[in-house]
Amino acid sequence: MFVNLTADDGQFLSDYYLESDAICAPLTSSEHAKLHCFIKKSAKFLSTHCLMLFIISLISGCGGSGGSMMDLAPEPAFEETEPEPPPENSTDILWSPGIYEPWRNLSQICANPRNNDDYNDQQGSISNENNWIRSYSDDTYLWYDELPDIDPKTVSSTSEYFELMKTDSVTESGTPKDKYHYTEDTEAWNNYFERGANVGFGMRLTSSNSNGESYRIFVLYSEPLSPAAEASIVRGTEIISINNETVSDGLSQGMYDALFPATTGVETSIEVLYAESDDVKSVNMTSAEITITPVQKVDVIQHGAISVGYMLFNQHIASAEKQLLDAMQTLKISKIDELVIDMRYNGGGYLSIASQLAFMVAGESAINQIFERSTFNDKHQVYNPITQQRIEDGLFITETQGLSAEAGEPLPTLNLSKVYILSTERTCSASEAVINGLRGIDIEVILIGGTTCGKPYGFYGIDNCGTTYLTIQIKGTNAKGFGDFGDGFVPSPSNVPASASVRGCRAIDTISTDSLGQEEESLLSTALHHIANGTCPSSSSSSSSIQKKQKTFGREPDSEKLDNTSKWAVKILSRHSQSR
Repeated sequence: MFVNLTADDGQFLSDYYLESDAICAPLTSSEHAKLHCFIKKSAKFLSTHCLMLFIISLISGCGGSGGSMMDLAPEPAFEETEPEPPPENSTDILWSPGIYEPWRNLSQICANPRNNDDYNDQQGSISNENNWIRSYSDDTYLWYDELPDIDPKTVSSTSEYFELMKTDSVTESGTPKDKYHYTEDTEAWNNYFERGANVGFGMRLTSSNSNGESYRIFVLYSEPLSPAAEASIVRGTEIISINNETVSDGLSQGMYDALFPATTGVETSIEVLYAESDDVKSVNMTSAEITITPVQKVDVIQHGAISVGYMLFNQHIASAEKQLLDAMQTLKISKIDELVIDMRYNGGGYLSIASQLAFMVAGESAINQIFERSTFNDKHQVYNPITQQRIEDGLFITETQGLSAEAGEPLPTLNLSKVYILSTERTCSASEAVINGLRGIDIEVILIGGTTCGKPYGFYGIDNCGTTYLTIQIKGTNAKGFGDFGDGFVPSPSNVPASASVRGCRAIDTISTDSLGQEEESLLSTALHHIANGTCPSSSSSSSSIQKKQKTFGREPDSEKLDNTSKWAVKILSRHSQSR
């Protein structure tokens, strides 16, 4: 589906979705399928361990074999009989505090193996999968020394165990330091990042129930040619009911599943209030595979004597490479004076895409310059723990990487010294890397809108047993060594180098009748005012503009439940390195 189904990573989703960009070799399927090694303990140790488990946990079995509690009872003290060793085919690992088996040796030993030669899954258990999570986290997690060491056998689900493998520390503002710890179904992950495809109706949603108001759902935008677009469900449309259940009291699980179906062919009936109408209408839609359009709009706005390029950019996924190439070529031919990149809903993705975009903005001044440095935990200061290649500075990428455009094609450049970026709390990860990377080489960034999500971190999406795990592994910094924006970049009256304060204007992202890219739309109109005058519009004028056009909630919408695209994060492809 177009909107992800877990908590908002932008506060997730992204990423980004984290990465930094040295060209690294990918993991191959054969590496995923390395022969698994299993710890063999003495019979005496097994007996002791089983007794301990029986006393503490009252769980059955040891070494992977089942059994009743009576089976776990120790032999009488006067009997010297040696207990039988576990079966030869046992794959369970005995937990020893502080001792970690290499995670590559533990991969793809699954409770429910996939019948897929690409992964070569072996039969195992939940305990096996938890053991992999434990070792993987200890080796690669950025804050591994803040993790608990929990016996994998004591937790009955992989999702629950993985959730335990993150820090409880907070940022300076008091928000969780790790807001981006999550998993995805591997097939859905691959479809989204590699194919630019998702299942659903093709609409990006947000919700609000602030100040005691009823729960409300609004459309931020819809994908071209999607079921939502074909039903005229566009920006500003309000969803009133789902399958005859009103949303005012919130979403039940059934309503949520109907709104975000996991498969194609699901029929859902919704009542909507279109942005320019006061009449509630019933709409029937059937879920389909949605082709995502990362670059939805490219335009040249003649603002007085100034030629302003505008580009709406929503996702750093593989298909974005070709679309960004074409968009920048169009803007270059148009000989624009200023550029506005609308990334208000861009939750991140591949860092290589961010690096390419930043280079096309800066041009010659970015050649051979650092876009982002990657720092792993103190166990890995020389070699990347995922790719096993030497860690090197990620330079601005100057040519296509073969993600969706032919590899090795020189990128068009605008050679700008300044760029306007439209932002909200949904601007995350790789999108923030564009801001930070350009500031690192003294390209002026003017930030228009709201504070970004705050994700200077990255991770690789690694599959194990059909689940892709996203755990923070990388901190990114720019050429000046700055990466401390865990609470987001803040539009400020003046630019403060080596800080999260970025010159710009605060503006509310109104859910209005104005489509994205229209000059009257709140964030774009603020940017155009700054381009023409060098200052932010007065609060009174911007407020009156908002009130005239907005179907208002009283504040910016709450994206906690519905808007979580920014959680999409790093994934290794066969053709490029980590993303964010």
